[in-house]
Amino acid sequence: MLQMLFTLVLAVGLVAECQDRNPERSSAPPHSEEAIRQLKSVKPEDPVITVSGLCRDNEAKTGDSTACKTIVTREQFERLIAALKTAGQPVPENGLPQLAQAYVDLLAYEEAARPTADSPEFRDLMDLIRLRTLSEIHRRSLQAKYGTPSPQDIDAYYSQHIANFTDLKLHRILIPRRKPSTGDAGDYEKEALKVANDSRERAAQGADFDQLQRQAYAALGLPSPPGTDMGVRRITNLLPEVRGEILALSAGGLSKVEQEAYSFVIYRVDEKSVLPKEAVKDEISREISRERLERALKEITSGVHPEFNEQYFPPALPSNPPALAPTASQQGPKPMQE
Repeated sequence: MLQMLFTLVLAVGLVAECQDRNPERSSAPPHSEEAIRQLKSVKPEDPVITVSGLCRDNEAKTGDSTACKTIVTREQFERLIAALKTAGQPVPENGLPQLAQAYVDLLAYEEAARPTADSPEFRDLMDLIRLRTLSEIHRRSLQAKYGTPSPQDIDAYYSQHIANFTDLKLHRILIPRRKPSTGDAGDYEKEALKVANDSRERAAQGADFDQLQRQAYAALGLPSPPGTDMGVRRITNLLPEVRGEILALSAGGLSKVEQEAYSFVIYRVDEKSVLPKEAVKDEISREISRERLERALKEITSGVHPEFNEQYFPPALPSNPPALAPTASQQGPKPMQE
C-alpha cells in the first residue's frame, strides 16, 4: 500500500525532478491507439511495478516468502497520481515512466533509512508536513470552490465598482518637495510649493505643461525635468489620496496642487473613458475569486488567538516568519509611486 510519506515527498516536486533527470523523455508523444488498448487491458489489481531486491511488506503477494519483491498494482499507482493532482502536482501522460522510476528510487531509500523512521525528529517533521499538506489541500479546495464566479456575480461587481474601470489620459507637473544636498530643506520646500502654485495658476490659463515643468525646475535650480505625458492610466493605479479628486474631473480639468510623499503634483485629465464589462470580465472574475478566498481563509484563523511567551519569543515577532500555512496573496494593481 502506498505510504503517506512518499505521497507528501512526491507532491513537493517529484514530477519536475524526474523530468529534469530525463528531459528527452518529457517530450515523448502521447499514447498511440495500440498503447491505449493495452492500457485498458491492465486490471486494477494487476502489477504495474515489480521491484526485485526490495522486500518491504509484500512478500506474501509473490507466493514465495523467500523471494524479495515489492509489487505496486495499477490501483495503487493511480492513487499516487490522484494524490499528486490533489496536491497541485498533476502528472502529464508522458511523465508516468519518470514518476514510476522516481517512486522506485524512493522505495529503495526508504529501506535504507528505515531506522530513522523511529526517531523523534522524523515524527516531528512528518507532523509538520502533515499540517502543511492538509492546509494546502484545503486551500486548493477553496480555490476550486470560489474559482468561477457566476455571470450574475460579475455583473453585480462591475456595477458596484464601475469607477475602478475608468481609464484616464493624463499630464502632470511634478516638483520635488526636497532638493538634494540642500542646506535648508524647509526654505526649499516653501519655495517649491510657491512655484507649484504659480504653475497651477498658469496651467489653468492654458500654458503648455512641458514648458511649465521646465520653468519650474529652472526656477528651483533642479536639473533634468521629467516629461509631463503620463499616457493612459487606470484610476486604481494612482495613489489612493488623489483618486477621488482626479476621478471627479472632466476632460481638460486640473487638480489642485497635490502634496504627495516626495513631490508637489498637478494633474490634468485629457481624456476619460470607462472600460466595457467584456473587456474586464476576466479581471473581475479573478478579483471576486481572490476576495472570496481571502474571506474564507480569514474565517479559519479569526477564532484562533495565540499567546506567546515573551520570555521565550522576542517582543516583536519577525516581519516575515516562515510560511507554515498558505496565505491568500493580494495581487491587485499597485499605486503609482514616484
